[in-house]
Amino acid sequence: MSETPSAEEHAVIRANEAFYRTFRERDIESMRALWSMRETVSCTHPGTRTLYGRKAVLASWKALLANPRTPRIIAAETRVSLVSETVALVTCHEGLESGGAALCATNLFVREENGWRLLHHHTSALAPTPARPSVAPGLLN
Repeated sequence: MSETPSAEEHAVIRANEAFYRTFRERDIESMRALWSMRETVSCTHPGTRTLYGRKAVLASWKALLANPRTPRIIAAETRVSLVSETVALVTCHEGLESGGAALCATNLFVREENGWRLLHHHTSALAPTPARPSVAPGLLN
């Protein structure tokens, strides 16, 4: 994303924020509305195989949102890349609303008549930050 987000980048950011708000609020009807109507949608939840097709993807979200043990997720470090006039890629870190449990997410949006809609969501574990190697002061440049 450029330093000053364009109107389209802002629209994608709002769509991404709506996705995470809907997830936290456990609103399956809003979740349905956020996904593209295309049958080519796909979703990979952490530790699972990729689901293909609108019916399978939305069934997975219905089960997740109905489960009271599903954590409330927030997005941070969101970055938007407009791939074309109709495709946008969002990467972000997901964390628990209460703190901790860092995951990495990729959300692919397509612009449709009714706005930016999810085409693909993939979440996986975020790699741990490697420890900084200790270097003797005399070895620094």
